Amino acid sequence: MSTTRNWLLRDPNEIAARERALIAAEARLDHLPDWLHEAAVALILASGMVDLPNRLAWSPDLGERLQAALAAGAPVFCDSPALAVALERHTITKRPETGAIALIGTDALALADLLARVRRGEGRPAAVIALPAGLVNAAEAKAALAAAPMGLAYLTLRGRRGGAGLAAAAFTALAGTGPCAGG
Repeated sequence: MSTTRNWLLRDPNEIAARERALIAAEARLDHLPDWLHEAAVALILASGMVDLPNRLAWSPDLGERLQAALAAGAPVFCDSPALAVALERHTITKRPETGAIALIGTDALALADLLARVRRGEGRPAAVIALPAGLVNAAEAKAALAAAPMGLAYLTLRGRRGGAGLAAAAFTALAGTGPCAGG
């Protein structure tokens, strides 16, 4: 019988407690507003990267505006089918109309297009969670959002890292519907 599996934790409560202890020991969250802590934890849990909170950029009104949009029944624009599946209990729209929540996790060009539409006055999402990953365009599009948000409530991750899983984790934590909700 092999002993290589003895190190595996199998109890979900023990795993969650160990994860929380590691995050407390290794991640820096003190620079984040309280309302953003659970989203930062969700990003770490989704990625295994304790440095992600150091790369976040956000508008101070994101949490409040996101919650208001959800309470009003705002649809969610998703740039990928993977995000739409992860958020199946929300109404999904094909484009980020005024009042919608824009959730971008894979397509930096979708973020660039969204910013261009807002500049042209062709709609204004209630909130934008933009975490596209990529070696080309992703860092630049996210930097453009953070540098000139045009009054948008937003959360983004500076640099090349991101992805649909991270966007879904951030959204569900901020919406209070994810595995981290409530604590």
